[in-house]
Amino acid sequence: LEDKMEIKSLSKLNSNEKTSIEQLVFICNTFDKSKNILFLSNEFNAYDNMNCFFLYYDNDDLLGVLSVYADTKNIAEISAYVLPSERQKGIFNKLYKTACQELKKFNYDFVHFKTEERFLHRQEIANKLNAILVDTEYLMEYDKFNNLLSSKKVTDLITRKALKEDFPALIYVQVQAFEESYDLSETYVKQSFYDEDTYLYTTILDGEVVGTCSVDISGANNLIFGLCVIPSHQHQGIGSQMLKNIINDILKTNEKPITICVESENKTALRLYSSSGFNIISQYEYYQTKI
Repeated sequence: LEDKMEIKSLSKLNSNEKTSIEQLVFICNTFDKSKNILFLSNEFNAYDNMNCFFLYYDNDDLLGVLSVYADTKNIAEISAYVLPSERQKGIFNKLYKTACQELKKFNYDFVHFKTEERFLHRQEIANKLNAILVDTEYLMEYDKFNNLLSSKKVTDLITRKALKEDFPALIYVQVQAFEESYDLSETYVKQSFYDEDTYLYTTILDGEVVGTCSVDISGANNLIFGLCVIPSHQHQGIGSQMLKNIINDILKTNEKPITICVESENKTALRLYSSSGFNIISQYEYYQTKI
């Protein structure tokens, strides 16, 4: 029988496809001693109809996957995995070309290739793509056995799951804290609220919404993202108290590790997470190239 190679291009994944990808990522991470977990949803992508998952099959065996995370309309972030036994056979190149063709249809000019410091072939791939290192980020994991959780307590601070009526305030907090567009903040708030695998939290002080945060529970980890405090209330211990409240809530829900990503330049956030019991377990690198 002849080998039947094909690339499936998809905007959304079914549960079988998600399971196959998770198994592939687990095999690659074990081999490479890497930690990255793919986000297997397009809910935050700017274009709902854009294919963002590219699956390389030989007959029915999944040998490689490339995913595109594109929450803005100018830069798309790509992550890729190929089974260790199938590397150096051009699978990544085929996946990358297919993804670039799709991105061009939506007028993307640049991609950020996301990789990890532990991945030995990253420089070789970056050179082939004419890509330059533009950003680094730490992946941090919460140590459940630490007793550091925020010594300074902000009394009267309430953290609870978000309600629909919180939307305007949560969007405002994100716009102010992240200095990002209203549309992008609205997407993150609404999608986090409606997605069954994401928790969206609201933090209130004296009747005013002062912070928000989301937790993605879909993968092998609980991934905290979008944690922010409105600028007028920063440096008052609210961030660490909110984080403590959220961690306590997650610990009641499941046993999975709790992780967070932080830009390596963001010293304030690094201090906050380190003092709240998080340790650096990996470093991500982002290489930019023109499509």
